Amino acid sequence: MKRAVACALCGAALAVGLSGCGIGDPYHAGSTRRSAPAHASSASLAVLETFARAWTNWSAPTVAGQHRRLLELATGTLQRELERPRSQPGANEIGLTTSRGRVVGVLAQPSQSSLVITAEELSNSGRAGHGALHIYVARAERTIYGWRVAEWRPDTDN
Repeated sequence: MKRAVACALCGAALAVGLSGCGIGDPYHAGSTRRSAPAHASSASLAVLETFARAWTNWSAPTVAGQHRRLLELATGTLQRELERPRSQPGANEIGLTTSRGRVVGVLAQPSQSSLVITAEELSNSGRAGHGALHIYVARAERTIYGWRVAEWRPDTDN
């Protein structure tokens, strides 16, 4: 019961937050909307968006390059997780599956994890796929190499 109430309150808070930040139809081509505090770095938001695009757009011919790009953008524990062999799918495992996605918005939290909202469509064998919105909990950190993504995980509580 408590979890249902918490989920309902979290959903309501997200809906209120999204309604005021200018995010529109996720399947309509348009610019990404950001909701960021005044002191949030545009570079930190940009690295989250770049990571999200690499995470959501791949096919058998591009998956190895996309994985290398994710490694370049990651740091710390996330980078080590992505380096593990089981996190590196090959073209044979993917087959004709493709993923297309775009960033709908980034809700930045000062000194905390941000929420990255994507619209993603997974298709197989060239057939029209199923599209859905996804929310990721993400965090960017400044490193000696510039801004990198230190946390990236699906928001499974919503």
